[in-house]
Amino acid sequence: MIKISIIIPVHNRKKVTIKGLTSLNLALDNYYKKSKLIACDIVIIDDGSTDNTSDWVSKHYPNTNIIYGDGNLWWSGSINLGINYSLNNLNPNYIMFWNDDLTVDSDYFLNLEKIVINERFKNSIIASKIFYENEKDRVFYYGGFLDNKKASFYINREDLQNHSKEIECDWTGGMGVVFPINIFKEIGVVDNINFPQYYGDADFSLRAKDAGFKIYCHNELKLLNDRSSTGMSHNGSLLKYLQSLFVLGSSFNLKVDIRFVFKYFSVIFAIKFILKKHLSYLLKLFKTKLITAITYLFQFRLYIYNNFLNKIPFRTIRELFSKMYINFGNHSSIRSNVKILNKYGRHVTIGNNSIINEGCLFDGRSGKIVIGNNVSISREVMIYTLEHKIDCDYFKTESGDVIINDYVWLGSRVIILPGVEIGAGSVVASGAVVTKDIPPMSVYGGIPAKLIRKRTSNLLYKLKDNHFFQ
Repeated sequence: MIKISIIIPVHNRKKVTIKGLTSLNLALDNYYKKSKLIACDIVIIDDGSTDNTSDWVSKHYPNTNIIYGDGNLWWSGSINLGINYSLNNLNPNYIMFWNDDLTVDSDYFLNLEKIVINERFKNSIIASKIFYENEKDRVFYYGGFLDNKKASFYINREDLQNHSKEIECDWTGGMGVVFPINIFKEIGVVDNINFPQYYGDADFSLRAKDAGFKIYCHNELKLLNDRSSTGMSHNGSLLKYLQSLFVLGSSFNLKVDIRFVFKYFSVIFAIKFILKKHLSYLLKLFKTKLITAITYLFQFRLYIYNNFLNKIPFRTIRELFSKMYINFGNHSSIRSNVKILNKYGRHVTIGNNSIINEGCLFDGRSGKIVIGNNVSISREVMIYTLEHKIDCDYFKTESGDVIINDYVWLGSRVIILPGVEIGAGSVVASGAVVTKDIPPMSVYGGIPAKLIRKRTSNLLYKLKDNHFFQ
């Protein structure tokens, strides 16, 4: 039997810990139903939590080993406490670094078993491939690399599915990483003095590599990481960034940055690394501020139109202002109280001889709305290019252009959803909700809109708006 001690530091994030620990135990239960070659001991290091995390763990998973800290251990100190406890009490063959914000693939431990019994990896560090939890196809970690000649210290975030089952790398983080116990006997534990929170895992694995241990990141060991609960967020604040330069819990702590880069890079490249990291972040912060300012200006510009300019009673004057917001064809008209939602620029295009009646809404925030010639759009029609995914855990949006071809007639209060094209000469009955494309010369109605019959007109007319005060 192969014994693995799984070490998990926790501190005052009970909901995250509950979710992560539940996922881990479900994956282990799934493994034990199929194999018992590996036996895992879970070791929780509760570093001074005040939210009753340990009480919950003791109640729901009584076989979990819980060690208590005084709130000053940080990540590296907690890991070291777990290592020493495991070596002295649990007699493991491997020690595994883990995070409480990980979600585990159901076959994770079956795949781990195949790897640890493979002689090729017997004396190697085995790292997991990490994905973002809210973007399950997006890689967060697939190997860490260091080039001290170029002052390059980075994480590979390319998927490399076809590369092989594993890639050899220079360093690893602390999420789902298996270490044979002879590493700790040879190089000691994590440096919690110089790297109490960040760089502790990278420094430890770099020291192990220098001692001759190989590091592999495996394609089949897949974990999801909830990045929203990690680290200190600046939220675009320069003041918070400056404060983070001196906070141990921040990845921007300047003292820790300096200690790490001067240990692994020459003086010139160490300085270059520090400047590149912090100046590039400041430029990104400035860019974010600039984009926010531009967004405010565009939103204010739209506010002026949607609340004042679109209410001007004289159509000719109103349409002069409308052309600042909409691409407008010849002899077309847009009546009062039509609202436009554009993120930037003019995303709504209206062809020739088309009439837009009162109270319509054109949502051009994400996609384009293209309206052809001789199109009649009745009162309070709403056209959307952006909507939420109702089955997405994180309520993400999806977008699509809307194309309304020539001679289309939309009845009052029709709703058109993103990505729809309405064929030339078609009619949509009042109150319908259009969720998919409509073929030419068709009459649709209902919720969702369905075919009622075909239209038989020759479409010889040209629309002309004779109302000047609507």
